Amino acid sequence: MITENDVKRLATLAKLEVDEKEMLIYLNEMQSKLMIDCSDYDFADRGVFCPLREDKVLPSMPREDALSNAIHSENGFFKLRK
Repeated sequence: MITENDVKRLATLAKLEVDEKEMLIYLNEMQSKLMIDCSDYDFADRGVFCPLREDKVLPSMPREDALSNAIHSENGFFKLRK
């Protein structure tokens, strides 16, 4: 379940100033849209931590292909302006 502290923490991470009225609005919205709360399920007998898929390492795009449309690249990396 989402708490007021969760909303405050998310607002801090997003660098948002949220007053009490807005916090209650966000809290209600987040609670109504939260799809899975893993703490409500017991997956211990299945050896599963949470009902989400496991990460799999898959082949990725070759570096040359990824950099082919870059405006600037250097030493095999994208080069960005500061």
